[in-house]
Amino acid sequence: MKLFFYIIFLSAIWAAGEDESKPAEKGLKVPSSPSKPEEKAMPVPNKPQDKEEGDKAKIEEIRKKLLDLLKENEKGNIWPDGEEEDDNEDVDDKPKSKAKNEKKEIESKASVPAKKKVSYTIKKQGPLNVKILQIANSRMRKNYPFGLRTLLEHINESSSVKLESFPETTNSFEDKAIFNFPFIYVNAADRPNWEFSDLEVENIRDYLDRGGFIYIDAGISAAFLRNSAQSQRHSFADWEASPMVKKAFKQIYPAKKFHRLKRNHQIYKSFYKGLPDPKDLSDNVREYVVKEKWPQGTYSAVSLKVNGRIAVLCTPIIAMGWGKNSQGAWATNIGFRIREKAKNLGQILSKAQTALQYKTTREDGQKDIVYCLSPGENPSWVKEPSNRYRVFNYYHSLEISQFAHRFYTQLGLNILIYSLTH
Repeated sequence: MKLFFYIIFLSAIWAAGEDESKPAEKGLKVPSSPSKPEEKAMPVPNKPQDKEEGDKAKIEEIRKKLLDLLKENEKGNIWPDGEEEDDNEDVDDKPKSKAKNEKKEIESKASVPAKKKVSYTIKKQGPLNVKILQIANSRMRKNYPFGLRTLLEHINESSSVKLESFPETTNSFEDKAIFNFPFIYVNAADRPNWEFSDLEVENIRDYLDRGGFIYIDAGISAAFLRNSAQSQRHSFADWEASPMVKKAFKQIYPAKKFHRLKRNHQIYKSFYKGLPDPKDLSDNVREYVVKEKWPQGTYSAVSLKVNGRIAVLCTPIIAMGWGKNSQGAWATNIGFRIREKAKNLGQILSKAQTALQYKTTREDGQKDIVYCLSPGENPSWVKEPSNRYRVFNYYHSLEISQFAHRFYTQLGLNILIYSLTH
């Protein structure tokens, strides 16, 4: 039916070029019939011959555009003025008044003088996909190279938000391209030097002031994990941004600080709510995960606010739980570090004299003291603010790894959805 109206429109424009039925101006004789020879008309004042020829040329140009439009329309690719074809629309079921209005609209277009420019826009079917930017020192060597791409694919499959599955990459915030992306992902370890250049300071400030969002994965790194490869293989619930990240953003906003995110924050439930089903975990692991490690699907995080909204978010590493390889299998195996009651407290205290001690910040701001027997080793036990000692035991199983992957994927999706909707 729409095509029928466009043919009417085309015919009206075509006729305007073939038969000038407009009353003749003084001094211009219009032929009464096509069969009679045309009498030579006297030149009309204020209407030069080249102007008349220009009008005819415009008519011909519009005619060609309409023909091209109809050809494209037959392929189902385009409707005029950006209108998208609805394959499920039944035109006959429309109210007559609506159809009548459409006809009047088409007829009014046909009556527009030919010299008026007619424009048509092409719209992609469906919403435009959102693009994500990743900052990495090298485009070829990134930590967890499959991570972000797998997360974006999961978001496309699980939500109505449509994202380009392959993130764009640039090596620093000096690139003006950052202003084309609403969300920027950075793995803290992919940027060895966190001292911003003057241009980066200017660009980041402008980007955040205008509403951009920067997520720094591994932007929280407990003291015993810093400056080692362990920072990419272990997450630990510290609640302070890494010193290098805090120092970097002081260059941009000297008066602002990172603040601990509360467990009840909307970011943890912007899409998924709570934990994945933990039924496959062993009793002791399940109890610790549900009550202490990730209660209600939350995670340690700190944020920097700009203009009253979260503009920068930092967490311990979570990309290790995102990536799938080319065969569709998870690229990493993940285990859990569980705090359990110390059975040999005397032996622990005797080793405390020589063990390395690291302070970490809890959710409430109090400090834990974590003990490692040697640099680079996994922590062995912890002294909590209540003076209670607990040991760290490590558990690995297929069920634990799959549960962790599901949780990290949910958390990543929640962060991205929150950033795009707030």
